[in-house]
Amino acid sequence: MDKVSQLIKYLNHSRQLEAATVESFLARINFSQSDLVEWQNAEVVQGTIEKQLIHQGNHYEIFLTSWGASTASDILQFPDISWGVVQLFGIAQVKSLAIKALTLSIDQTQERQLSSADCIALSVSSFVQFKALENQPFFTLHIFANEAATDGFSAKTQRFIEQKGLLQPKESLATEEAP
Repeated sequence: MDKVSQLIKYLNHSRQLEAATVESFLARINFSQSDLVEWQNAEVVQGTIEKQLIHQGNHYEIFLTSWGASTASDILQFPDISWGVVQLFGIAQVKSLAIKALTLSIDQTQERQLSSADCIALSVSSFVQFKALENQPFFTLHIFANEAATDGFSAKTQRFIEQKGLLQPKESLATEEAP
């Protein structure tokens, strides 16, 4: 059985899923970039991001994101997830932000460089930004869960940009700047 099928079987049959147990499972089966060749775009254009759904279960989604060289995401927040795990393949910088909820002001920022097989756990309160390093593309495997089982919950990602220590929703900026 291939490793993607093993992951799907694990997610379908586990009673108590949480980010830490999924991270442990990925490490135990030695999940690697070669297990995702079918879904990755090794020719992703510089400055672009491509997302490919691998599998949608009752309470979870698995997808692969291909990041072109010199690409940085917006600051992302996932309001409809119960938890998530992102496993990185390649080298990237990940910026995590702690936010004061009412004002969307940035309370704390942590930046770190991740390399292949490193994982990060996400929650509904996570704000994160990914950035390619070394002018090389990279890939991220995303496993997001939602206990309420709403369809397409990972597609409801909110996007922000940082301005003067505050997060601004990207959609509201686009409408404010329009003539």
